[in-house]
Amino acid sequence: AFNPVAEIIFACHPEEVLGKPVAVLLPGRSQQEVAALLADLAVRPQVVPYVTDYLRSNGDMLQLSVTAVPLSYPDGSSGGLTVIVRDLNPSLQVATQLASRDALYRTIVETAHEGIAILDGDLVIRFANTRLGSMVGYDIEKLVGSSVTSLLYSDDVDGVRELVERRYQGVSEHSEIRMRRRDGTAIWTLTASSPIPDETGEIQSLVMFADITDRRAAEVALREHEDRLGRLFEYASVGIVRAQLDTMMLEVNPAMCRMVGYPAEELVGRTFLDITHPDDREPNEDTISGVVTGMDRWVEVDKRYLHRDGHVVHVRATVSGVPGPDGVPVYLAAIVQDVTEKTVALEALHRNGETLRLLAESAQDLIFRYRLAPEPHFDYASPALETVYGWRLEDFPPGSDPMRRLIGDAQIETVMAALDSGRLNVAPISVEATHKNGRRIWSEARISTIIDDTGELVGLQGIVRDVSERKAVEDQLAHQALHDPLTGLPNRTLFSDRVQQALTRLKREISFAAVLFLDLDGFKLVNDSLGHALGDELLQGVGERLRSAARSTDSVARLGGDEFVVLCENLVDPTEAMTLAERLLEALAAPFDIAGHQLFISASIGVATTPATDPDTFLRDADTAMYQAKKSGRNRCTAFHPGLHEQTSRHLRRASELHGALERNELRVFYQPLLSLASGEVIAFEALLRWEHPIEGMFFPEEFITVAEDAGLMPAIGAWVLLEACSQTARWTQDYSGLSISVNVSPHQITEELIVHVQSALAASDLSPSQLVLEVTESAVVAIANVSVLERLREIGIRISVDDFGTGFSSLAQLQELPVDELKIDRAFVQRLAGTEADAAIVTSIIELAHAIGLNAVAEGVETTAQAAAVRSLGCDSGQGYLWSRPVGFKSVPALLQRLKNPEPSDPRHPSLGTPGATPL
Repeated sequence: AFNPVAEIIFACHPEEVLGKPVAVLLPGRSQQEVAALLADLAVRPQVVPYVTDYLRSNGDMLQLSVTAVPLSYPDGSSGGLTVIVRDLNPSLQVATQLASRDALYRTIVETAHEGIAILDGDLVIRFANTRLGSMVGYDIEKLVGSSVTSLLYSDDVDGVRELVERRYQGVSEHSEIRMRRRDGTAIWTLTASSPIPDETGEIQSLVMFADITDRRAAEVALREHEDRLGRLFEYASVGIVRAQLDTMMLEVNPAMCRMVGYPAEELVGRTFLDITHPDDREPNEDTISGVVTGMDRWVEVDKRYLHRDGHVVHVRATVSGVPGPDGVPVYLAAIVQDVTEKTVALEALHRNGETLRLLAESAQDLIFRYRLAPEPHFDYASPALETVYGWRLEDFPPGSDPMRRLIGDAQIETVMAALDSGRLNVAPISVEATHKNGRRIWSEARISTIIDDTGELVGLQGIVRDVSERKAVEDQLAHQALHDPLTGLPNRTLFSDRVQQALTRLKREISFAAVLFLDLDGFKLVNDSLGHALGDELLQGVGERLRSAARSTDSVARLGGDEFVVLCENLVDPTEAMTLAERLLEALAAPFDIAGHQLFISASIGVATTPATDPDTFLRDADTAMYQAKKSGRNRCTAFHPGLHEQTSRHLRRASELHGALERNELRVFYQPLLSLASGEVIAFEALLRWEHPIEGMFFPEEFITVAEDAGLMPAIGAWVLLEACSQTARWTQDYSGLSISVNVSPHQITEELIVHVQSALAASDLSPSQLVLEVTESAVVAIANVSVLERLREIGIRISVDDFGTGFSSLAQLQELPVDELKIDRAFVQRLAGTEADAAIVTSIIELAHAIGLNAVAEGVETTAQAAAVRSLGCDSGQGYLWSRPVGFKSVPALLQRLKNPEPSDPRHPSLGTPGATPL
């Protein structure tokens, strides 16, 4: 390892030092002294400091403080040195400090949550950070040099100019500005500007853009919601009152003012008792006490109010307690309806029996009088009995109990219990009944008791209304509040409640529960390529398959987007959850036929099992395990264990470090040759990405590519690899004609932007398109969304190679219709060639069928001369593997080409296959 500060002190690049004798890093000591020092440290580990002079390559003499610290391993052994060098020359110390500070500032800017840009006086972008590029959907290279006005709506350009100018004048302020994304959608930003001088002293503007799109949308929704509530409050035909718990009115609507004749300013500050008839005040206090204490959610009362002019107003008021965050009522809400006309009419009817009978017989509501003894029967039931229930009085012969036939024994007991509490005279009750035709209906009954002269209960009387339609609407609203509208599955709220119930039951039972968290792999590609309508159909299909594959006792829910969860209870062993997860993966494996498209989808599943303390923790653990499954290759399930939280934290930390890896020049491209199996000549190289971490050393792609994809860094990294690989190949072509370069492409790169990156790399390197091969995974090349991009690349002259062929879901019949030039046979098949005949038959089939449809075949992972001879005899076109060379740095390529051009045959049977034992990394 050789850090950036060491580059400044020794004035050399790491590649000039790495791999050389350690004496170079211990100035003032001879190599023999260093060897003796190492031998001494191996026996007696100790810290060795000393001061020495060092002559730099530019002639400067430095005085250095050098400390050699032995490296020790967990078993106590010593194995190497860490050398810490500090320059005693103040000027170089300052340069070192400045270099460290510059790296710190770059890290801060690149990891900032806000978009940052530096604008010149003409509003041209001179610098932009990665966050600004991701906010607007452009690469930083495209932003720098363009005018910021191209990202703004015309109405906002003057606002930005004024913001910049006012900041020059010392006025600090923020402004909400719309910006236009690359896809044409708008993004709202909170924008602030600060003057900043450039290296010439000219004043520029440092502008920060904070994404507030979600906040603005929430504000608009809130304003619309408040406007709707305001209109409802102002124009409602019934009185609406908000009051304190002591019934003092805080807010009244116009309808309430009209009802009692008082203006709003005279009602606010008064209590309900102030406008209630004196004879109704005491019962009123008793009635709403349950709502005030939270015992009752709501109560309905019939009261008399006194109008301002003195006349009586009969009202029916529904009073509810509005709870605060802790569930305790904090104020009252009342809906007040003027029923004076109806009440006066009923009173008149009571005075006039004939009129009452006529009204009852013409009313749509059932009016009844029911006797309990000597045997239950209707004294009177209006004709609406047939309208509401489908029954007539003659349908109930003597000795039968019509009430029990209508509503059943259980609800009769509920009614009688309510009568004992005396509350049936206060509020209506909802009753489920059976219509004569067998369907279930809901009715609302307002019942009062009939008491004889001795005070004994002898019967019931009341009014019954059919509320089945209203109940259906209420049930539908309740269902919508707890279910996903697209799939009909439970939503997060209902699922969390079921998890909580399951955890509560587990306190009394000896069993396990599990949560399976599913995230679909590659769903975004479906939405982007085929549209959201087909994406919604696919989500519905996934929901149906999950429901069918899960057990009848399991609860399947959709959290949103392409995330599904499954709650499994009554598990005898936690491993049962993994078995179910595998079954869910199998259920999703078959293609979905949607609108003429055959779609393949897989899922990454995280499994968490009890013990768990609460639903949020349960879901979080399953989500963490799902993330690990996705990171491990997708289309698999992973069980949660506590160490995954640390892995997730490490993944986030790695993503943060990777953001600046390109600018810090930490990425490297290594090259592995591909040889013609017929001639033994090197015909191409594959570019392989490495990350040389300044502390942890060299990382291979499998250790950070997933991180880069999740962080949205692959387009930028991929563009850099393309330019680097094409440029190096163009240089080598000057001495070795005919070389091609293969570059791996992530599925996340296969967009219209990839075409721009390829054209840019070819133009900058002056490399012919025919010399560039793009390697794409098998699953990515068969994705419908990628076909048009790959076809356009082939039109340019680029060749397309399918990497690791044989491990995906494609068939050669599919590939015949796709833009493909080459198949790379997966190394697993090549390395089993010495095994069974079946293994050899697989490779043979791939090669023969590839040739049959005009494709080249490349054997990956060739490590022995026997494997090379086998694939050559099978007719494979070219090979790649450790037999000829491991991946090497660009400086080692010329020597490698020379060696492979004049191989020293180690196998007399196959002299053209090259020398086994590759050049090391």
